[in-house]
Amino acid sequence: MKAIVLRHHDEDNPGLIGLELERRGFTLTIHRMPEDGPPPNPRDYDLCIVLGAKWSLVDRVGIETWIDQELDWLRTADAAGVPVLGICFGSQALAAAHGGRVTRAPKMELGWTDIVSSEAGISDGPWFQFHSDQCIIPDGATELARNQVCVQAFSLRKNLAVQFHPELERLQLEQWLDEESVAIVRDFGLDTEQLLSETDDRLDAAIENVRVFVDFALGVAGLTPTAT
Repeated sequence: MKAIVLRHHDEDNPGLIGLELERRGFTLTIHRMPEDGPPPNPRDYDLCIVLGAKWSLVDRVGIETWIDQELDWLRTADAAGVPVLGICFGSQALAAAHGGRVTRAPKMELGWTDIVSSEAGISDGPWFQFHSDQCIIPDGATELARNQVCVQAFSLRKNLAVQFHPELERLQLEQWLDEESVAIVRDFGLDTEQLLSETDDRLDAAIENVRVFVDFALGVAGLTPTAT
């Protein structure tokens, strides 16, 4: 089976999600928006994944030249019955593409955070968060998880959206922590070394949570590949 991964920065990758999908026989293709040009036809893939981004769908500064193309691509995938997994910015893009909205969250979420889930396939966490916006989910979508800040997961037909980052492990977090991000982490009141250490400590639990999560996501998608 084939999956296409849309990322928006070189330092982003599907991480633990990608490893689990590869274990189940998926071949992953990585496409960076917008540098790699228009995304491939979603009909050529069994699964689409849209990763996070530093930008916002609230004001569209920095994304105005290409975001509508990405939203159209999500609608094309949905119309063709090709499932999409949206993560953080990807979840917000899914909401916006299908009639929902993106607004500023009541407060920023950063670090390992608990949620309350109504689905056994999405654990209560903690999951890693790094966002300031929230989804107002589209009509017809089903809320699957939330916390005191915002909606944390929803499904719509074969699409699944999560506000948190199930893909994260230490190497990716290290790559995220450029000078700007380090300043944000410190202003939030966290210590970067402690955050990296906590990410290491949570790796085994994160891998197990991702294994169960991928089972659930593939169920929403209507896909049943065999683990290897």
